[in-house]
Amino acid sequence: MELNVNYHLKNGLNNLKRNNMTPKEKAEELFEKFNNPDTTYHPYVHNAQQCALIAVDEILNIGCIEVPFWQEVKQEIEKL
Repeated sequence: MELNVNYHLKNGLNNLKRNNMTPKEKAEELFEKFNNPDTTYHPYVHNAQQCALIAVDEILNIGCIEVPFWQEVKQEIEKL
């Protein structure tokens, strides 16, 4: 049986939201995953923000179902 990779990828990405997180909470979570907790040095913070934005752009480019949620996440990352 042939697997529909896009279907499984989209479902997996949509499940990233399923923890009843708000867009702001998801933005903070993604930012922290890319941030170096040992520093508040501006370039590291900027890089973490850029990486989080790239991750959300990739999710949006794949065509996930919950586009409005991920667009809000992106806006919240930009505020960080």
